[in-house]
Amino acid sequence: PLDEAQTPIRLQIIKLTNRSQRKRKLSVINYVEFTLGQEREEMQRYIETSWSYETNSLLATNHYRSNFSESTAFFTCFPPATSY
Repeated sequence: PLDEAQTPIRLQIIKLTNRSQRKRKLSVINYVEFTLGQEREEMQRYIETSWSYETNSLLATNHYRSNFSESTAFFTCFPPATSY
């Protein structure tokens, strides 16, 4: 999907309702594999990741490929992640 600025993004919204009287505990797990290039297998070793406490996001860059060197991919969630 594309936002108004034509930036490729993927947004997932999960809404759950507990219809029972029992208290429930929920864990949500997501897996992300950044590419930032044309071939995942070729580019994966050049991906650098870091954690941004300011935005509660996992950031990924690839300075090896000139056409992606200025790009930053991110993964974030709300409410904030409690472990990673």
